[in-house]
Amino acid sequence: MYFCDGCREAVNVGDQFDHINKRSHAVNMFRTFTNDIANAFAENKDHTDTESNTDSTIIKGQALKVPQSSSEKIQPKNYFEMKLTDKLGEVNCQVCNVKVLNSASILKMHIEGRKHVEKLQEMLSKNKILLKNDRFNCSVCQKYMRKEVLFNHVKNQNHVTALAKTPPDSICKVCNIAIIKEKICEHVLTAHHISNQKKKNEITSHLCEICDVQLTNNATNINMHNDGLQHKNKLKQLEVNNIEIKECEMKKKCYCNTCEVYFACKSIKKHIRTSQHLVLSGSGLTQ
Repeated sequence: MYFCDGCREAVNVGDQFDHINKRSHAVNMFRTFTNDIANAFAENKDHTDTESNTDSTIIKGQALKVPQSSSEKIQPKNYFEMKLTDKLGEVNCQVCNVKVLNSASILKMHIEGRKHVEKLQEMLSKNKILLKNDRFNCSVCQKYMRKEVLFNHVKNQNHVTALAKTPPDSICKVCNIAIIKEKICEHVLTAHHISNQKKKNEITSHLCEICDVQLTNNATNINMHNDGLQHKNKLKQLEVNNIEIKECEMKKKCYCNTCEVYFACKSIKKHIRTSQHLVLSGSGLTQ
């Protein structure tokens, strides 16, 4: 569970993207955003007044801290992706390379956003780093590290050199996972990959049993094929020779009503030329 500061309600982790896409969330976040800006400038003015009255100084580059509540202020170090900038009230996201207002609700909304999550995952995958028990594990350097040192580590020359010597991974587009090239042959034979491939084929392709060809599964392509000369000629062959498509052993096959036998539809011409079909039909060879 995480708590949405804008809507003031708890949201299940799996539902966070649906939640942030709601119009009510956008309205609440805009309201919170404008309030945070007003509070930030008000607090900044208080700091300026205090500086002039007490002759104290504000350190250059220190991020402006916007209160999350009356007793708690935001610390950018709590967000390992963020780095302080020279501009007051602003931090830099090292993942997305964008400036973000140093506010509890804005920072939280940014790091839980789809684009930020995807870019962070892409960076970790590229550097072969995994998140385990709230710490990062670099499989290249064989070491664990705190979240705060992630960006220093990926820029470290030792890591860059070791990463360059590591065998490149191949992406299995069926299972959507990275695989070492040497393991591809083993992977495609696994039950998991075969199952995923079957599901993908059912979704993305359409089998024309009459012509025995795989088609892209969209209405335009299927209609174009059905209107084609080859498909129409096949249908005519079926009609003339008293053959129809039927379910047989969980598959669609051609059934010859004259010979009372099932056969693969790609063998239509072969079947109608058999002596059995010619004798029983009594019509000679029909094409």
